[in-house]
Amino acid sequence: PPPAAVAKALSAAGLGGARRGGKAERLVAPLLEQAAEYAERHTLERAQHSVLTGLGLPLHELPLLTGGMDLAGVHELSALLREQGVGAGA
Repeated sequence: PPPAAVAKALSAAGLGGARRGGKAERLVAPLLEQAAEYAERHTLERAQHSVLTGLGLPLHELPLLTGGMDLAGVHELSALLREQGVGAGA
């Protein structure tokens, strides 16, 4: 989208300090850059997923732990792997 449209939407949503005389325009370039980086990363992940799937080997996926890694996170990931059949019969 055009940067002006993004700035207008941010202001309409009350972001960018519009009510305090701030300029939502300051947020547009960093947000668009971050969106482009995310899109590039997503495209790369999908391409690599296709490569791995094409190998015909078992493929296990785990979620991102947004709270960081700790012992509880290790247990959560291990439970998810067990649900996917990893370690079954070991």
